[in-house]
Amino acid sequence: MDLKVGLVLLVLGVPFALLTNLLSPDDSQGAAGPQRGEAKPSAVAPLSPAPSASSGGGAHATTRPPEPPPVEAAAPTTAAPRDRPPDPLPSDERSTEPAARPRLQYLSTLEPIGGLGNWKRTGSVDMGGRTYGNSIVFASSQSPSKRMTLTYNIPAGMRHFKVAAGLDDRSPDGNAVFFQIDCDGTPVDSGFTLRVGEERSIDLSVAGARRLTIEAEVTLRPFETTNAPLRTVWGDARFTVD
Repeated sequence: MDLKVGLVLLVLGVPFALLTNLLSPDDSQGAAGPQRGEAKPSAVAPLSPAPSASSGGGAHATTRPPEPPPVEAAAPTTAAPRDRPPDPLPSDERSTEPAARPRLQYLSTLEPIGGLGNWKRTGSVDMGGRTYGNSIVFASSQSPSKRMTLTYNIPAGMRHFKVAAGLDDRSPDGNAVFFQIDCDGTPVDSGFTLRVGEERSIDLSVAGARRLTIEAEVTLRPFETTNAPLRTVWGDARFTVD
């Protein structure tokens, strides 16, 4: 403390002992704290170097973290074999059987190779109170008419020709029709004549024949029935294996 300040304090009645403490060197240096411009001492103690594993005096060795266990390499996986189509059979082991042939073919599903197609229609017709769903029908408006014919190739393997012949139920009474069947141009018999309400079932062997012709001719048609429809029916005409 400055001397002048001390005198002023003494005049003011400050006790001398207290004034002496204020003017002591220790108070001016220690209690006042560090002078301006001096660095404050660090409150953190300096770090001491870590003791090494070889140093004595009871120093503890540095503990290393445990090493992870070695990772075993995964065993290679083998992809499952994919299914594949079987190898083709040698030519001598392949089936040589031909594709199965139909055992029945209606004439309504075949195309005629000869005859007057304009006389023909196909489909369902009623005859004798029964419906024949796959029929060949000749329609005639002439009195009497000329002969109406249709010729078909006989499919391979077919051995029989089956049909129900007659006039449909809508034909007028008093009319008559002559029926004839040929195989390879030769009549199979002398033919037959049917009237409305009459019917004949035929089962004809065609084994060995190549072509079949069906024929019909109106032989009797009263004048008063000329304008009425007259239909000659080959009911469910078909080739069969047996």
